[in-house]
Amino acid sequence: DTAHIIKEIEKSKASVVKIAQVDTAGLFRGKYISKQTFLNDHQDGFNMPCGLYDVDISGHLLSDEGANFGFNSGIYDFKAFPDFSSYKVIHHEGGVPLFMALMKDQKGDTIFCCPRTILQKVVDQAYEMGFAAQVGIELEWHNYYKSDDFTPKNYEYSKLKPIFEGSTGLSLVAPIKNQEYFHDIINTLQKLDIHIDTIHSEFGPGDYEVAIRYTSALQCADNAALFKQTIREISQKHNITPSFMAKPSADESGSSGHLHQSLIDISTGTNVFFDKYDPNRMSRVFKHFIAGQLKLLPELLPFYAPTPNSYKRFVDYCFAPTSASWGMDNRTTALRVLASNAKSTRVEFRVPGSDLNPYFAIAASIASGLYGIKHKLELPPAIQGSAYPD
Repeated sequence: DTAHIIKEIEKSKASVVKIAQVDTAGLFRGKYISKQTFLNDHQDGFNMPCGLYDVDISGHLLSDEGANFGFNSGIYDFKAFPDFSSYKVIHHEGGVPLFMALMKDQKGDTIFCCPRTILQKVVDQAYEMGFAAQVGIELEWHNYYKSDDFTPKNYEYSKLKPIFEGSTGLSLVAPIKNQEYFHDIINTLQKLDIHIDTIHSEFGPGDYEVAIRYTSALQCADNAALFKQTIREISQKHNITPSFMAKPSADESGSSGHLHQSLIDISTGTNVFFDKYDPNRMSRVFKHFIAGQLKLLPELLPFYAPTPNSYKRFVDYCFAPTSASWGMDNRTTALRVLASNAKSTRVEFRVPGSDLNPYFAIAASIASGLYGIKHKLELPPAIQGSAYPD
């Protein structure tokens, strides 16, 4: 609880506490706060400029004239309150405590475009319908050797050399080449209490994939954002440059950000997607949920594919979906249904790339599924075989 965490921080050897939020691109933004200041003022919140939500992926203000958060607003302050349920200890940074922030304006109201707030609203909507959303995530990313002359402004990115070559999907040899980095990832995430189900090489050069175990929707998004931040941090000491671009090379497979989702009945604790009497073991609620995701996929695509590069990933025969489709255990469709038993029945939402903002992508996909349930949308026939054109 909060009192126990406060005591831990008081005993901590770290001199600072880190409080973080993600911007609209899903990147960590935040402050280091002296431990004593944190202990004194955490109930009052800490100032963060509203421009946090008006920056691009490079950290530049998107608009000089933005009425909400641009210069015309005066770049006023929001208040960042530590979410004690998100407490972590960053052991690879000397034991610095970390909190994700609950963002509010000076009146105490939530911020309409805050990614965590948006997801929390969808979680609350599900709860009002009697459901708790559970989500797991798979993230792929490419890794390159960092050259001595590398700087973002003067480097030709095509010259980046992957840490291993070839199509190495599920290779047990590729990770050995950089085993210090590979095992540092595993050990660091374990200390962060981010439960990894699997980690392995993927089909692209220098490409890894991690499967982070399912948990609540908000915690899954927090884990995904912290995972990406952690990779960016620990890769530096191994002289490696990671990339979460959806399609870093036109000649190779891209990097995905698949979401595994199910709904739990809050009164019984059972998975409402499973029906043992249905031929595909899919309940009516599950079918409505998927129907909603399919119907709203075109309108919500920017939440899953947020950059121009995202759309370069949608190429036939490259493990990325190219149609609004679903199928049973079918990796060529946008939605892959896995329904073997009550515990594991879920939909794998395969549309996002690893450049996703996890809060936006999870919020949009769950909200569209809830829309399908509310309106009892009918599910079109499943794709049999390949969803790619002949």
